[in-house]
Amino acid sequence: MGHCRRRIAPPPKTRVEFWRDPALPYLVDARTTHLADDAFHLHTHDCLMLSLVEAGSTRLRLRNGLHPVPAGAVVVVPPGEPHACNPVPGEALQYKALFLRAEWIASPQAERLVSGPGMVLWPAAGGQGNVAQAQTHTPAHTPAQTLARAYAAFRGPGDRLEKDEAFHELLAVLSRACGGVAPLATPAPLPSAHVGTVQAHLMAHLGRVVTLDELAALTATQAQAGVSPYQLLRGFQRQVGLSPHAWQMQRRLELAKTLLAQGLPPAQVALETGFSDQSHFHRVFKRHVAATPGQYQAGGRCKIVQAGASSCLA
Repeated sequence: MGHCRRRIAPPPKTRVEFWRDPALPYLVDARTTHLADDAFHLHTHDCLMLSLVEAGSTRLRLRNGLHPVPAGAVVVVPPGEPHACNPVPGEALQYKALFLRAEWIASPQAERLVSGPGMVLWPAAGGQGNVAQAQTHTPAHTPAQTLARAYAAFRGPGDRLEKDEAFHELLAVLSRACGGVAPLATPAPLPSAHVGTVQAHLMAHLGRVVTLDELAALTATQAQAGVSPYQLLRGFQRQVGLSPHAWQMQRRLELAKTLLAQGLPPAQVALETGFSDQSHFHRVFKRHVAATPGQYQAGGRCKIVQAGASSCLA
């Protein structure tokens, strides 16, 4: 009588994926990593490293000792800081990381990110060692959620303005977490003149790349300095109810509907309204209109013949 042999699964392997976007000047690169065993010796980076532990747990070695990092925590490692992160024995570690150029983190509020020691922002109260508690944030603005949103935005097909907004939101949330200050305050509204100037600029440039720094510069005058990109983002959102990117996206979609109704091919409409490609246009249009560009355009070729019936023109 034969014996059944239980197949033992091979141990998981280390998997690493890097990606870059030359269109984002503040991003050096980004990575997703799955580690099955120790992989890192003590090392440094010339840029700011922000990582989110998604599964498993790790041990973060800094110059002041070894610190446990659970799933859901964010690790902040300034440029030049010696560190090493490796899985807890017997556990696989999965994390994603962004590497940001320090020269793009120039505001006094964000200085703590690039000049202080390494930090661990825990997902809940508790912890030990060199830890900053992430308790001062609303649920929508935790370090982990904000980093995950920024990572998705940077890698997604969205335009530069959407990614700039995610970048500045990330710096603001992490700066507050590292400094242990109060929750995000209600932003001051932008003066109506500034809102009008920004909206006019966004309307005039629906088909090209617009940056958040470019919009902030519009608020400066010869007598007074303008607001920061983050102040513009938060102030505009409070005044209008949408971020600059979301407001411009609505204008693009309204123009797209007009062009589709005029019979322009969806591929040409995508190009003229500033979308990165036709598939991106298709996804965004359907998300906002609950119909594809083709369905919307076909609807414009239908005429009502009698109650309950219609005839679509070829």
